[in-house]
Amino acid sequence: MARKKKLTKAQIVLRKTLILENLERNLGILTPTLKTVDITPSVYYTWYYDDPEFRQAVDSIKNVAVDYVESKLMENIKAGDKVSIIFYLKCQAKHRGYVEKIEQDINMNAAPIPVTVNIVYPEKK
Repeated sequence: MARKKKLTKAQIVLRKTLILENLERNLGILTPTLKTVDITPSVYYTWYYDDPEFRQAVDSIKNVAVDYVESKLMENIKAGDKVSIIFYLKCQAKHRGYVEKIEQDINMNAAPIPVTVNIVYPEKK
């Protein structure tokens, strides 16, 4: 397998721009975006973690995608879709009791509660 040539700074800037454009088109979904731009996930994540400006742009696009999907969820709720209504309540109304299971918050940093253990030995015969 032939090794790819190292990209120049100009090529990197161009690829990052193409990634952002394609991410927007793909509603933040990464795999088709990277295939279109011909970048491996490892290169993408290196750029994502090393370039705060690029990371902020990616995160912003992902937030737009979440907003879009939330708007579709609200459309379904307005149309009376029961599954969407239940999903929304399970996610957003837990404090009102819309939960499938009880969640316990265990704080390991709280003051320890002393435990006393009494060991009872059987009597010898």
